[in-house]
Amino acid sequence: MIAKTGEQNQTQTDRSRGVLPEIAEFRHVLACVDTSPMADTVAAYACAMAQAMHAPLTVLHAQDTMRPFEAPVDPVAWELSRRDTQDRLTALVDALGEGLPRVDLKLVDGPVADCICRVAQDRQADLIVMGARSGAGAAPWGLGGNVHKILEGYSGSMMVVQVPPDMDHKPLAGAGALPQPQRVMVPLDCSRRAETALGVAQRIARVYGADLVLAHALPRIEMTSGDALDAQDMDLREQITRRNERVARAYLDRIRARTATHEHIPRIKILRDGPPRPALLRAIDEEHADLLVLSGCGEGGHTGAGVGSTAEYLIAHTTVPVLLVRNISNGARRNHHEPVPPSRQPRPSLS
Repeated sequence: MIAKTGEQNQTQTDRSRGVLPEIAEFRHVLACVDTSPMADTVAAYACAMAQAMHAPLTVLHAQDTMRPFEAPVDPVAWELSRRDTQDRLTALVDALGEGLPRVDLKLVDGPVADCICRVAQDRQADLIVMGARSGAGAAPWGLGGNVHKILEGYSGSMMVVQVPPDMDHKPLAGAGALPQPQRVMVPLDCSRRAETALGVAQRIARVYGADLVLAHALPRIEMTSGDALDAQDMDLREQITRRNERVARAYLDRIRARTATHEHIPRIKILRDGPPRPALLRAIDEEHADLLVLSGCGEGGHTGAGVGSTAEYLIAHTTVPVLLVRNISNGARRNHHEPVPPSRQPRPSLS
């Protein structure tokens, strides 16, 4: 009890000094997988996050019962399919066991998004990891319907993994096959909300020895004009842009000073050209980032929104995994579950 009180006092002191929290963690990670080869990749990223946070991992598969255009399911065929799925996913889970406090498998039947939110609540999971779309999807990029539902119906953190359909998937061979981020990018818009992602990014970078890139995209300067801008207007716009760049650089310098370690000093990248969202997307490629960590909402976001427009754009268009940090300060102590749109109740779990 004394040690805990001292830790709380130190945290309050750090906040009063404006110091970023040194450690941010997830308390339970939930990996949502289907039966496609994409399941290996999603589970691998979930395991990497669980190892970084020293958190238990649950691998979840929801067998969708909401397919109105399909013929009625034969009970025997359903049970055989379920047993085959359980055998395949059990082998996957067995390959993930090293380096984790606990890993288990759960199979449920019912509408996928409902099942995910319900299990997340039952397990007090504060990070859900899932593929950007079903492995059976034809679109090479973008977000599937279940991801949209989870983004809106679950208020905890999410990691969305994009996997090209033509990627050469290989079965996991153990902990050595897990992805280890080498360059983590954190978009910041100079708001306190955006900074909530920093603690998680620091933790991941520290565990895997990754470089940290702090990125800021300057906002576009819109000027009212019925005609083409004259020289005075263009000069004024350039002055405002230079002012914004100066303020952003000073802000990122302060953040870098507070996040630097002896081993790693974060890089700063200020994006001056073009609209902010496409500029951030280009910066991911230019910096060769292999993980994007950002807050659910930035300065322009609404507190009640599940995800801000910039975050949703980046999740849908980038080719690297995106870790969306939401409500991290409360960890698993908070109930993150909010019902997704009403649907039929799922069948009882047989696991």
